[in-house]
Amino acid sequence: MPAFYRIFLKRMGIVAGDFKTESWFFHAHLHDINAETRLLMKENHVQLPARLFAFLMHQGYTSLFFIQRDADPEVFCYTEGCEIASTQMRFSQFMKLEIDHYLSSDIQHCKKP
Repeated sequence: MPAFYRIFLKRMGIVAGDFKTESWFFHAHLHDINAETRLLMKENHVQLPARLFAFLMHQGYTSLFFIQRDADPEVFCYTEGCEIASTQMRFSQFMKLEIDHYLSSDIQHCKKP
């Protein structure tokens, strides 16, 4: 398991408040995330990448995964009806962007008029 992903699981792999509430990404869901990702791709006639490891599924139609097993692997995305696409980011970059977006939207939400 990639080092940066293990760090993420230690910090947020059990509970994360309302971060990514519409998505599965907790450690307890990893088996289901991977099984559902594979099923989604097979149902849509998408060739499964060798060594695919899905770490997030959003509402059953989008999945994020990596293929490499280096310390900070590239993140790929599959959305039902589309082709597999690279996010052009490493796992650490992707999660930093997601967390920054969450924090900035939370700050905007909490500002008083």
